[in-house]
Amino acid sequence: MHEARADIHVDATPEAVWRALTEPELVRQYFFGTELSTDWQVGSPIRYRGEWQGTQYDAHGVVLEVTPPHLLVTDFFSPSSGLPDVPANHQTVTFEIVPEDRGSRVTVVQDGNRDEAGAQHATANWRMMLDGLASIAPTVDTVVARFDVDGWDPASLDGIDGGWLSAVVMRKTYTAGIVGTSVAHFISSGEEEGSRGYLAAERIEGVLDDGRAGAFTLHHGGLEVDGDSAFAHVVPGSGTGDFAGLTGTGRIEHDEAGPYFVLDFD
Repeated sequence: MHEARADIHVDATPEAVWRALTEPELVRQYFFGTELSTDWQVGSPIRYRGEWQGTQYDAHGVVLEVTPPHLLVTDFFSPSSGLPDVPANHQTVTFEIVPEDRGSRVTVVQDGNRDEAGAQHATANWRMMLDGLASIAPTVDTVVARFDVDGWDPASLDGIDGGWLSAVVMRKTYTAGIVGTSVAHFISSGEEEGSRGYLAAERIEGVLDDGRAGAFTLHHGGLEVDGDSAFAHVVPGSGTGDFAGLTGTGRIEHDEAGPYFVLDFD
């Protein structure tokens, strides 16, 4: 078996590259018009449909591994190969995304090519795909917003008793992605670590890396026991200055440096 490999530097964050790689409406713009359908859950089917050089194609596979925004591995089979649709004729496609020089290095590897000519053909196709990805990803409005918590003031919840529910007024300084400050009204429930949840309304004022400045309100929350439950929504109509009309969604994530927001603005 022969391996096809291609890579490229993209002037966009790994989070923006991930969106360009996984959101069907973005994929369609640069990947030969491909209609992508999947829910990106491990074990779920994935399907690619479209037309290439006058010929219809309908390839499919299974999602094998998903680690946003750095690793995506899928099983892949194309009927155009002329081979029977059996496991031995499926290939594995791996995308790796790593930070590099204020952007990202994207590498794609496709194994299972039966000869060197097939591997070279696949490599050429992946290079065209990556060129398209590199043109789209910088236009994706994804912000990775890092912050420090500067204030944590307990607040009362009138009419609600019980140690299982508490409220604070939180003050933050945003240090990357957005540079500025915020005030959040934060309500948490649950007393045992690993089984807590929170809801918050946060007013953020600051400047993005591209110079846009203003303020907007973010509603966010999640369950500690389930990281996939994390959510954030820009409140429509809450933006001022350059953020007037701003909408979008996001989530809070954690790494060794602590919590941070990934915000996908529309």
